Amino acid sequence: MKLLLIKNFFKDKKILLPIIFGIIIILSNFIYVGWKVGLETSMLSLHYNIYFGIDQLGEAYRIYFYPIFSLLIFLINLSISFAIYNKQKIISFYLLCLAVLSNIFLLLGSGLIIIINEL
Repeated sequence: MKLLLIKNFFKDKKILLPIIFGIIIILSNFIYVGWKVGLETSMLSLHYNIYFGIDQLGEAYRIYFYPIFSLLIFLINLSISFAIYNKQKIISFYLLCLAVLSNIFLLLGSGLIIIINEL
């Protein structure tokens, strides 16, 4: 019974497409941050606003919180989506789409922080 539920969940193209996009975005976020920052030990600017400029500095490893948080959001939404798939397929789809949307914003956020540190 459980195997049939898993098979139906991943067979649905409306569900599979956001899962694939989410995995691609999360992997690209990890790869981009790892490529640009690497294992750097210096201080980086972690927050910038238009009024005060750079207002938060921190260790370089803290920039990895963006991809980790992105993965966490995706896994939570995926598990909730899987749990309610049989009863509410459309809500399951919307949860996965919202996870992808939040992952896009977190990818943009980590990219902007890296750009600020390169200037």
